[in-house]
Amino acid sequence: MSNNESIDAKAAQAALNEIESSQKNMQKALRVPLWMSACISISYGFIVFGWGMTEHDNLWALAMWIGGALFFGFVLLAVYSAKLLGMKINILPKSSSGVMFHLFSGIAFALLLIAGRELRLLGFEFAPFVSAFLCAALMMYFQHWHPAGELQRAGNNNE
Repeated sequence: MSNNESIDAKAAQAALNEIESSQKNMQKALRVPLWMSACISISYGFIVFGWGMTEHDNLWALAMWIGGALFFGFVLLAVYSAKLLGMKINILPKSSSGVMFHLFSGIAFALLLIAGRELRLLGFEFAPFVSAFLCAALMMYFQHWHPAGELQRAGNNNE
């Protein structure tokens, strides 16, 4: 503001509520449709499952490659549909909150990927199934509640 007038508490609270409302609306607009989010998550789960089951040159490597192609295709479709709606999807985070979110989620996905394979090699045959399910569920959660790759949460708890 260029003038030195102060605002009262009600006006300040109204301004803060408006900012919060616009952030929630932006987060909701960035969400991909539920069916597309499910397809992206399931295809990522195929990648994790295929990696966990791959041993030498068996057919599970094919599941990993098919899952990777589907994942790449659905992500491109999500980016293109957002572009058609007039939104630009930023691949790299712009804020420190976004950097931390991507760092911790990347570490979580990497640990699940490695754990699924290593536990299977140790004799736990169910580990790739659990790891793939957890990765797909985590991906679905992140796409729904954190579509901008930030730690802010859109909506309220009843949504």
